[in-house]
Amino acid sequence: AREAIWKIYLKDKPVTDEVSAAELASMTDGYTGADIASLASQASMLAIKDHIANFETPEEAFNNKNAVSITLEHFIKAKKSIDENRNAIDEEV
Repeated sequence: AREAIWKIYLKDKPVTDEVSAAELASMTDGYTGADIASLASQASMLAIKDHIANFETPEEAFNNKNAVSITLEHFIKAKKSIDENRNAIDEEV
């Protein structure tokens, strides 16, 4: 089920070849649909942030927006952040 959800979130996204729905599904065992949505969004934001950092001005980054790519590392970093938040919530409960 998670793999199918990931396929939906990855559709039409500029992910690198190393990113697969199957691998992301295995990394996110126990995640809810909302967790997956959050992870996908955070990974995209990290990719955009990295893309912008590669240019001298935001205008240059915008003019090269087709060069943005979401890597497995972006998903791993986003997952770490989400896991930390989930653990903090669990500790409060």
